[in-house]
Amino acid sequence: MSINILHIDIGKGWRESELQLLPLGRALQKRGHRLWIGAPPKTGLLLKSPEYRMKAIPIRGVRFFQPLEAERIANAVKREGIAILHLHGLHSLRYGLWVKRMTRNEVIVVLSLQKVSPSLRKGRRLREGRGVEQIVVSSKLVQKRLESIGIESERLCLIRNGVNLIQFSPSVKPYDLFQEYSFPPEMTIIGYVAPSLCDKGARILIEAASEVASNCSDIIFLIAGEDRGRKGLEALVESYGLSKNFIFSGFPEKLPATLAALDLFVLPAVEGNPELTILNAMATGLSVIATDLSGVKEIIKNGVNGVVVPPGEPHTLARAITQFMEDRRKWRIMGQEGRKLMEAKFDIEKTARTIEKLYKQLLKKGGLQRNA
Repeated sequence: MSINILHIDIGKGWRESELQLLPLGRALQKRGHRLWIGAPPKTGLLLKSPEYRMKAIPIRGVRFFQPLEAERIANAVKREGIAILHLHGLHSLRYGLWVKRMTRNEVIVVLSLQKVSPSLRKGRRLREGRGVEQIVVSSKLVQKRLESIGIESERLCLIRNGVNLIQFSPSVKPYDLFQEYSFPPEMTIIGYVAPSLCDKGARILIEAASEVASNCSDIIFLIAGEDRGRKGLEALVESYGLSKNFIFSGFPEKLPATLAALDLFVLPAVEGNPELTILNAMATGLSVIATDLSGVKEIIKNGVNGVVVPPGEPHTLARAITQFMEDRRKWRIMGQEGRKLMEAKFDIEKTARTIEKLYKQLLKKGGLQRNA
């Protein structure tokens, strides 16, 4: 059965959406389904969707809900015979519920949540089950938190995020950072890559780097992400006298090649859900240090396939980086174990099969067997 599916994401984490929704959509297409992507205009998610042969639906009104936009989406849903409306994040929920009403419930609504935000604790509509047939979570931690606010376990489904293991692989040709930034090839490159540089994690890394660099000068820290917040980080680096040890860049368009060029991946985030970026790094075979946030310990077994440190502790992070510098062989083995885990549990093709199974179950349960 071919299913017509519309994914909507109007939240702020569009970079994460690019890395997850587009490969997932391609995997679903390979299984015979038709995909539409709804997102704000000029976002990478929307602009790149035609490259993946997905139809794009621009959605305006990111800051404030616009009924006319919801009506336009509902018309597209009816016109194209869309059977599954898959929403990503709470920002998309109001549009999805409006569309469901306007189509007289002739569409199944699935909501993916990566974290439990304070606003969700007041989510009466979710607790009462109004309009949302299934809530998909990517970690057991989020699942337990949703259950704790009154959402029935039967309406929750744990489906792990997936990675394109061909795109992110140890065999990917590394980007030549040495030539790009003109530093000696014996330098060790430690990378921090995040969609936004506003997270306090980058500051934690800079503080940790001041300790590490005092004992090891042959080290470069690459901080890559959107430019917002960059000037403050550059000023902090200069105040520590570390300008020669840091490189700042925008979020890399060729992320797999950039990750492949690193010796160590560090993501000391203090908020949000860093899971997807960590998965991409582990799929590349990189040694990884991450903070204990939403579901991270469900991926990283400390000391086996990576290292987990508490958020907001630069001294602990500095010790972990120093241990990497002192015993590269042990950490290289951890990187290999991380790749094995990705192959076993986080392949995007497996994620697509699981989501496809969920879609079919919901359509059968709802009596909707609408084909493309």
